[in-house]
Amino acid sequence: MANDLTIHLVDDEESLRRSLTFLLVSAGFAVRAHSSAKAFLELLPLSGQSCLVTDLSMADIDGIELLQRLHRFSMDVPAIVITGQGDVATAVRR
Repeated sequence: MANDLTIHLVDDEESLRRSLTFLLVSAGFAVRAHSSAKAFLELLPLSGQSCLVTDLSMADIDGIELLQRLHRFSMDVPAIVITGQGDVATAVRR
């Protein structure tokens, strides 16, 4: 599957980051993996078509705060937030 989309994967857990990168690359996607939200934010502005997959719980900047910062920078990037410790209240938080 060839396309122009780059998936930016942001997760501070190396094993998960490596596993998801492998899975997405195996499915034909271009992936840029970032070990923190701060590392990802240093790339702004993004070029080309991008989407974001980020962990909810990270040490410095969590996934929700990352989305809020992107919104403040007027960065309209489709995003998926993943977590191993979610609940309903967190899922509906903006």
